[in-house]
Parts: sequence; structure tokens; C-alpha cells
Amino acid sequence: MNNSGFYKKDGFEILYAPNIVEGPNYTLITENKDSYEYLMDGWIWAESEEAAILFFKTVNPNDQLFNVEPETQSLSSIG
Repeated sequence: MNNSGFYKKDGFEILYAPNIVEGPNYTLITENKDSYEYLMDGWIWAESEEAAILFFKTVNPNDQLFNVEPETQSLSSIG
């Protein structure tokens, strides 16, 4: 399964948008993923959910709101 796309950590959840993200002053689209400066309003591009989780855990390893145990992960598709 290909789950590359845009990811954002939001509290206890990882938001996922496979193709497009629209924000108040920006639009992220897959075709231009390599041209953006990340973090863009908290969004990143990752090749997999696991890579996104590793990124967010690396950026803030002491974040007590973010558990990386498989049974507590959630993936919310918004795009």
C-alpha cells in the first residue's frame, strides 16, 4: 500500500492527505512536494506513515502527547 503524502501531527493524531492540503494562505499538492519548505503550517511530506511518525518524534522527542506504540497510532484521512 502506498501511503506517501502530506502528514501533520495534531495532538494525539497524525493527519494524512495523500494529494492536496489547503490552508489559509497556501495549497500543497503532490506534484510540487519537492518545492516546498517544510514544516508548512505543521505539514510535511513523507513516503510512509512510519517515516512521518519518526520525523515528528525526532523533531520533538520529549512530546508527551505523542505515543508511537502501534496500538495507539491513528491515521485520519483528510484529502
